[in-house]
Amino acid sequence: MAGQTGRHPVTGEVGKDIREQTRNVLERIKLILAAAGTSLDNVLTATTYRDPARGRARLQRECAKYFPTTKPARTTVTVASLNSPELVIEITVTACIPD
Repeated sequence: MAGQTGRHPVTGEVGKDIREQTRNVLERIKLILAAAGTSLDNVLTATTYRDPARGRARLQRECAKYFPTTKPARTTVTVASLNSPELVIEITVTACIPD
Protein backbone atom coordinates (compact mmCIF):
# COMPACT_ATOMS: atom_id res chain seq x y z
CA MET A 1 0.00 0.00 0.00
CA ALA A 2 1.03 3.59 -0.45
CA GLY A 3 2.60 5.42 2.47
CA GLN A 4 0.29 6.45 5.28
CA THR A 5 0.94 9.48 7.46
CA GLY A 6 0.17 10.51 11.03
CA ARG A 7 -3.28 11.93 10.33
CA HIS A 8 -6.16 10.41 12.28
CA PRO A 9 -8.01 7.90 10.06
CA VAL A 10 -11.43 9.50 10.72
CA THR A 11 -10.87 13.18 11.55
CA GLY A 12 -7.74 13.78 9.49
CA GLU A 13 -6.15 15.67 12.38
CA VAL A 14 -2.39 15.35 12.73
CA GLY A 15 -1.20 13.57 15.89
CA LYS A 16 0.59 15.76 18.44
CA ASP A 17 3.76 13.64 18.68
CA ILE A 18 5.48 10.65 17.08
CA ARG A 19 3.64 8.20 19.35
CA GLU A 20 0.20 9.50 18.41
CA GLN A 21 1.14 9.83 14.75
CA THR A 22 2.45 6.25 14.74
CA ARG A 23 -0.86 5.03 16.20
CA ASN A 24 -2.76 7.02 13.56
CA VAL A 25 -0.62 5.55 10.76
CA LEU A 26 -1.10 1.99 11.99
CA GLU A 27 -4.85 2.46 12.47
CA ARG A 28 -5.09 3.78 8.91
CA ILE A 29 -3.12 0.77 7.69
CA LYS A 30 -5.41 -1.61 9.62
CA LEU A 31 -8.48 -0.10 7.92
CA ILE A 32 -6.97 -0.32 4.43
CA LEU A 33 -5.80 -3.89 4.98
CA ALA A 34 -9.23 -4.93 6.28
CA ALA A 35 -10.86 -3.43 3.17
CA ALA A 36 -8.48 -5.52 1.07
CA GLY A 37 -9.35 -8.70 2.97
CA THR A 38 -6.22 -8.97 5.10
CA SER A 39 -4.75 -7.70 8.38
CA LEU A 40 -1.61 -6.61 10.20
CA ASP A 41 -0.87 -10.31 10.79
CA ASN A 42 -0.13 -10.58 7.07
CA VAL A 43 2.23 -7.62 6.75
CA LEU A 44 5.46 -8.85 5.18
CA THR A 45 7.49 -5.63 5.07
CA ALA A 46 7.23 -2.12 6.48
CA THR A 47 9.25 0.91 5.47
CA THR A 48 9.14 3.81 7.89
CA TYR A 49 10.17 7.35 7.01
CA ARG A 50 10.64 9.52 10.09
CA ASP A 51 11.94 12.84 11.26
CA PRO A 52 15.40 12.23 12.76
CA ALA A 53 14.72 14.56 15.70
CA ARG A 54 11.77 12.49 16.94
CA GLY A 55 11.93 9.62 19.42
CA ARG A 56 12.91 6.32 17.83
CA ALA A 57 12.20 4.42 21.06
CA ARG A 58 8.63 5.76 21.19
CA LEU A 59 8.12 4.69 17.59
CA GLN A 60 9.42 1.19 18.38
CA ARG A 61 7.12 0.83 21.42
CA GLU A 62 4.02 1.79 19.42
CA CYS A 63 4.89 -0.58 16.57
CA ALA A 64 5.41 -3.41 19.06
CA LYS A 65 1.80 -2.96 20.24
CA TYR A 66 0.51 -3.54 16.70
CA PHE A 67 2.94 -6.33 15.84
CA PRO A 68 3.28 -8.24 19.14
CA THR A 69 4.15 -11.64 17.65
CA THR A 70 4.31 -11.45 13.86
CA LYS A 71 6.92 -8.82 13.11
CA PRO A 72 7.40 -7.76 9.49
CA ALA A 73 10.80 -7.09 8.00
CA ARG A 74 11.35 -3.39 8.68
CA THR A 75 13.43 -0.60 7.24
CA THR A 76 13.57 2.82 8.87
CA VAL A 77 14.78 5.83 6.94
CA THR A 78 15.33 9.24 8.48
CA VAL A 79 14.26 12.10 6.24
CA ALA A 80 14.65 15.86 6.43
CA SER A 81 10.91 16.39 6.00
CA LEU A 82 7.71 14.77 4.83
CA ASN A 83 5.10 16.44 2.61
CA SER A 84 3.87 18.65 5.48
CA PRO A 85 5.95 20.19 8.30
CA GLU A 86 3.72 18.87 11.11
CA LEU A 87 4.02 15.26 9.90
CA VAL A 88 6.89 13.32 11.47
CA ILE A 89 6.27 9.78 10.20
CA GLU A 90 5.08 7.86 7.15
CA ILE A 91 4.85 4.08 6.83
CA THR A 92 4.49 1.97 3.70
CA VAL A 93 3.67 -1.74 4.02
CA THR A 94 3.43 -4.79 1.81
CA ALA A 95 0.99 -7.46 2.95
CA CYS A 96 -0.27 -10.72 1.52
CA ILE A 97 -3.92 -11.56 1.13
CA PRO A 98 -4.58 -15.08 2.41
CA ASP A 99 -6.50 -17.58 0.30
